[in-house]
Amino acid sequence: MSSQKPEKTKQKSLLFWVKPQDTKARVENENVGESCTAEIPEGSSESGQDYAAVESVRAVGSQLPLLGGRPNQPRNLSFPSKSYGNRNRSFQSGWFDRHPWLHYVESLHAVVCHTCIKAVPSNLISLANADNVFTRYGYNNLKSASEENKGNIRYLARQALPLRGNWNLETGSEENSDFYQLLKLRAEENSEILDWLRRKDDKYTSLVIQNEILQAIALCMLRKISENIQNATFFTIMADETADISNKEQLVVCICWVGENFAVHEDFIAIYPLERITADHIVAVLKNCLISKDVRIENARGRCCDSESTMAGEKTGVATQIKTLSSKCLYTHCYGHALNLAAADAIKSVKCISDSLETEREIAKLVKKSPQRNTKLDKIRAETQNESRGVHAFCPTRWTVRGESLEAVLNNHIELTELWEWSLDICTDTEMKAFLQSASQGQQVAEEVCKTLFRDRSKAAFDLFWTGLLKRKSEVNAVTVPQLQRKRRATARQEVGYSGTHYFPSTPKEYFRHMYYAAVDVTTECIRTRFNQKDFKVYQSIQEFLLKAVAGEDHDEELAKVMAVYGDTDLQQYKLEAQLSLLPEVVQEMGYDTSRFDIADVLDFFQSLGNARKLLLSEICTLGKLVLVMPATNAASEHSFSALKRVKTYLCSTTGEGRLNHLMLLHVHKKLTWWRSPICL
Repeated sequence: MSSQKPEKTKQKSLLFWVKPQDTKARVENENVGESCTAEIPEGSSESGQDYAAVESVRAVGSQLPLLGGRPNQPRNLSFPSKSYGNRNRSFQSGWFDRHPWLHYVESLHAVVCHTCIKAVPSNLISLANADNVFTRYGYNNLKSASEENKGNIRYLARQALPLRGNWNLETGSEENSDFYQLLKLRAEENSEILDWLRRKDDKYTSLVIQNEILQAIALCMLRKISENIQNATFFTIMADETADISNKEQLVVCICWVGENFAVHEDFIAIYPLERITADHIVAVLKNCLISKDVRIENARGRCCDSESTMAGEKTGVATQIKTLSSKCLYTHCYGHALNLAAADAIKSVKCISDSLETEREIAKLVKKSPQRNTKLDKIRAETQNESRGVHAFCPTRWTVRGESLEAVLNNHIELTELWEWSLDICTDTEMKAFLQSASQGQQVAEEVCKTLFRDRSKAAFDLFWTGLLKRKSEVNAVTVPQLQRKRRATARQEVGYSGTHYFPSTPKEYFRHMYYAAVDVTTECIRTRFNQKDFKVYQSIQEFLLKAVAGEDHDEELAKVMAVYGDTDLQQYKLEAQLSLLPEVVQEMGYDTSRFDIADVLDFFQSLGNARKLLLSEICTLGKLVLVMPATNAASEHSFSALKRVKTYLCSTTGEGRLNHLMLLHVHKKLTWWRSPICL
């Protein structure tokens, strides 16, 4: 019998959730007073001020305003004040903007939750589970200590500072947390905060409350971002993978969209842990991300990521699968990553450059991996009064950092030479001694770089380069004069079938000129190979189409290419052709020179358009947004990686997925963190 009783109780609970029982509570008729006559439970921790005039609720219950479709929110009412210690406070009408669900009861001078009371008779919530303060008694406790908690949580999350600290699990003490210590610091300005912290219950400072506040703020921000993306219609998906401090593979998702003023926005959306690094799993995560943000994948017009097989595979890659869901979603390899790969390919192909960078990497490693040598170098730099930047680590995956590292070695050549001599004298490690002794516009820019390199592939350009090297060599006496290497003939096996004579450079300048030409040729070819992307030709056609239309040149070929991709869904050809005839006149009226109109002028033109001209050139504006919506680089994801390293450190390596996402949102969107929405806290 004892085993059957819990089973019946469980069945009864399940039936209650499946089919809730009708309640007797009524809030829209003359019996509304009956729902307000409940007595305060004995032993309740709520203060008497939270239950405004409970003894007279029955008497004034019939005077409560009937709950209609909208809550009662008087703006010009003189709200009575209440004393809290040495201060008098009253209800603020601005709270109606921040909390649109508030319903003011004038007879009680308190507020109730309009949504909650309307939900009770509809069985959306049960009266037993509803908060009595906001459904029956009315809330009029105007203390602001809880608001201080929310502001402090916003601040700590925005600055990527840990909230929890070292909690004492045995005593439940939170005094070592940054959140608690910040509250104590703020209490020096507001003594009510200190009184609040001394309470035993209802302090709203626990880990659970922190997570709920973080979640509420983050979701509020996500709704705003989602609304902006929906209003923009077109967007680009930006995603990249990284491993965090706890060795978990994380997928960072960002969205690029264009506002009405043609300003490009790249917003961090979320970070997802990946169980498997497969294209199918990543596509499923991206689809779930867009669905949860109420963004239609059919409106995706771009996909920016790296070129690994998982992301950019021609058969089953992420870009290919997304294109089957949205045929107009064009894939573009991140230009920053493409340029880095092109530089890496060129370095590997030219032995002289490869050896130079390897030597520089070893120099940086020998200095930065040894505190003793690093300290000695700083001392030598101080003696020589060298104010340039010191030697820093050589990053193998960031081409911009490589240039700074090479420049640092050149600027500290004398100091490094003295450091090597000192190291050889005190170093006892044989291997160490050996080391010391042997040590859219993006496409246009890439094409301009190739043209520049081609122009530099000349005898005059090399002579200028060689003169600069000799001048730099004269400033550093430790560098020896360039000399020719010993002549080496090819082996007999390599000379089979070869009847010509071997070529040997006669001077060091001639030797290095051939090396210079080889480096230019390889670099040019690598850049063209990496930047030759199929889908980007569509964006190139749009740019050429706009420029030719402004100049009044024939653009039928470019128009056909654009309409073949976007068809009649994004652009209507008959409207576009009519607006193109007006475009040159509008451009001239706005003070632009149509004979020298470039893509930078196109962007400035769109951003300076008024609302009337935007309506007049609606199809052309849509075309401009399609160009701008595709970013040149996936820098937003890279910046999110840096934010992840600041938020999830080795001290916070156990942060949960939900809390991590909320903290990332508040830290990345710093301006939006302090934005207050009517539906926010």
